[in-house]
Amino acid sequence: DNITDEEALLEFNKYKKEFNRQQLNEFFVAHKDEEWMQDKYHPDNCQLKKAATKEAIEKRLEVFMELHTEGIIDQSRLEKKNSEKIEILLDTFVARLEGSDVVGLLDPEDQERESLCKTTSLQLRTIPPTLKREELLSLLTKYPGYLRLSLSYPSPETRWKRRGLVTYKRE
Repeated sequence: DNITDEEALLEFNKYKKEFNRQQLNEFFVAHKDEEWMQDKYHPDNCQLKKAATKEAIEKRLEVFMELHTEGIIDQSRLEKKNSEKIEILLDTFVARLEGSDVVGLLDPEDQERESLCKTTSLQLRTIPPTLKREELLSLLTKYPGYLRLSLSYPSPETRWKRRGLVTYKRE
């Protein structure tokens, strides 16, 4: 065959582009009905997820601004020697995020701090992408103190498995 290096490269790039398109299409067809795919790409679900994310961000901003307005943020420098103060600041932030009416910083000696801020989180490293959130929740909520579940989307780095973080109140 009389083909130049440039022509061969051009044809190979066309082949790669078509191969990738076919792989993507096969992946979509194989997973289009799975919950995670619907959550990530279906327009209706995307809007709901976007609204929930926006609400969570706005709540975090509201709590941050409250702490900033009260001058609490300015009192804390991010240095190793201040690690205890920073932990108290973060505990206060979490307590307020979760609806506590704590005024100022939490008292490090107060038992309320223990009950408000101490949680246990479990990392779920390998969750099949076909397992629905509701199925997982039905198992996780059987145990006392359940607070929340956060799930990742499947990714090639995890061989298309999902990861999760489940948080419980420490009791």
